[in-house]
Amino acid sequence: MANWQQIRVFLFVARHRTLSAAAAQLGIDHSTAFRRLKQLERAFGGPLFNRGPDGYTPTALGTELLPTAERAEQSMLALERQVSAQSHTPTGSVRISISDSLAVGYFPIRLRDFRDRFPDLRLDFSVNNQLADLSRHEAEIAIRPARRVEGNLVGRKVARMAYAGYAAPGYIERFGAPTSPNALSTHRICGYGAALSFFAAAQWLAQHVPESTAVMHFDNTSAMTEAAAAGIGVAIVPCFLGDIHPSLVRVIEPTDELTTDIWLLTHPDLRRSPRIRAVLDYLFETLSGDRALLEGRSAPVPASA
Repeated sequence: MANWQQIRVFLFVARHRTLSAAAAQLGIDHSTAFRRLKQLERAFGGPLFNRGPDGYTPTALGTELLPTAERAEQSMLALERQVSAQSHTPTGSVRISISDSLAVGYFPIRLRDFRDRFPDLRLDFSVNNQLADLSRHEAEIAIRPARRVEGNLVGRKVARMAYAGYAAPGYIERFGAPTSPNALSTHRICGYGAALSFFAAAQWLAQHVPESTAVMHFDNTSAMTEAAAAGIGVAIVPCFLGDIHPSLVRVIEPTDELTTDIWLLTHPDLRRSPRIRAVLDYLFETLSGDRALLEGRSAPVPASA
């Protein structure tokens, strides 16, 4: 008889095309994922995947079972959310989907008192610039920079996040500083990779700067910031990263086109859960208290502050 843990492996392999990626997403080891998939195949009497150059692809049997497994997943996740929402005290863990820039450049120093305030809560961060699917339990809270939010989610807009252009003093000494967005076309640019093409800053760059000026592309904003600090080129990054970096100077001011919103989001079934509510309130308090920094309106904050 198939069980829910085996069905989850089947679903995640179908989505991620490899057993190792499915295991990583589920938080189990490769051998456990392999064993559960084989147990499920024995229960259904045949292989569920073919393995080829493009990874795992469903067999005819797997394709037939996939819609039923997805419906079962939605029912189980709805049940888990309802059970979670019935808890009356903020205990356990909360999975948070967050972009690399916020995870690396903003939150660490601001989470030092979390454990003191909530000794029975643990935060599990999923650092990824792609949008987590909260309906599939990929996360319970998303801190999402976006101009609009789609889907069946609830939350609130907490602040605006401004981007500006930054370069290292050494770069400026060698090549000068761009005097306007149009002047960027004559400079070396640290650009956004294809995976981040939906970012407002990436779209702004595509409109103002020829692709030929990009000396490197990055799918990680924090890495792009460090590349600019090393003198490689000019980077358009969040002000909260550039303004506090000791090796960067702001050369292009933020504009409305270079500004997006920061949303705190969760699934409707979880909004009354004490642990979710406690974390949402903590994050809102933290982010809203730093609006000037996030919006590029404050002086750099000393590292010792």
